[in-house]
Amino acid sequence: GAVVLKLQGTLLGGSAVPASRPVDPRVYPEILRAQALLNTTSKDARAEAIKLLKAAIAISPDEPRAWLILARAYLNEAGTMSGDREPIYALSRQAAEKAVALDPNLGVAYTYLGRLDVLQERGLQAAADHYSRALALEPDNPAVLSNATVMLGTLGRTEDILTIRRWLVEHDPANPIMQTNYCKVLVFSGRYRDAVPACEVALTLSPDSELLHSYLSDAYLNTGR
Repeated sequence: GAVVLKLQGTLLGGSAVPASRPVDPRVYPEILRAQALLNTTSKDARAEAIKLLKAAIAISPDEPRAWLILARAYLNEAGTMSGDREPIYALSRQAAEKAVALDPNLGVAYTYLGRLDVLQERGLQAAADHYSRALALEPDNPAVLSNATVMLGTLGRTEDILTIRRWLVEHDPANPIMQTNYCKVLVFSGRYRDAVPACEVALTLSPDSELLHSYLSDAYLNTGR
């Protein structure tokens, strides 16, 4: 913080220093590890991430970012399971609402609530309100933009999704979750020839992802391979 203040005049021309949220240093390493594990989209990694986040919350129950990532972990878990997803949705919502209660400015948390509004059939207007709140708070946050494409999908706006997804992978090409989601939307929209190289790139970043192997299989099948 002291260094930033010293450099403010030179680098920022006297403008305000961007705000940063304090984070409990006792659990920050676990939060970062959990986030990285979730980016691989593999089942085993997801289970390990949930374990890490629960341990972090036990140490620091008022750390909003731990609750935020836990909400994401449960939402991802529900998306890959069969059977009754409602108990997992409930856990995800509980974690997201806890994150917002601790820090009302966490835009990403509102995107999780918006997604859950759709999945739990609470209505598109409720979902739209949550996504709008997220975008108002953090319009330049790649995670917010990425998650907002889910709402666009619900509304059938495929071209808009592709535009955003393409932009995200161009600006963060080493992010496995962004590459995975780009691969997914290409497959689901029937753009199989474009999907093959996109999914192959994603798979190099997340080779244990069950979802990616499934998407790439679809792309291969529909391109005669």
